[in-house]
Amino acid sequence: RMNIVRMLEERILELPAQMLTTQAVADVIGLKRRTLENWRSLKRRTGRHVGPRWCYVGTSVRYDRTELLHWVRRQQLIRERQEAQQALTDLAARERLRRDSAAATDCD
Repeated sequence: RMNIVRMLEERILELPAQMLTTQAVADVIGLKRRTLENWRSLKRRTGRHVGPRWCYVGTSVRYDRTELLHWVRRQQLIRERQEAQQALTDLAARERLRRDSAAATDCD
């Protein structure tokens, strides 16, 4: 997984412009343009930021390359935290099963 983040970082850094179009961002991170547009719509409707940060340059939406890099790295951290939490949950469940199994054996 770390290789994916590095690959995305390299692709983003290779982009010639600092301010990127929606299509350029979609192409580089492997999403559909419509996904980014939907995420922007969620921000306007809910006030919650979903996806990479964007701004208007005149009337055009642009994504700052540095912000896009930060977003890619945050996604990796979020994924790692979720995996760690899941591993702890799984470990606790296995421990409960082991204890319950041992207690059932003691009762026999």
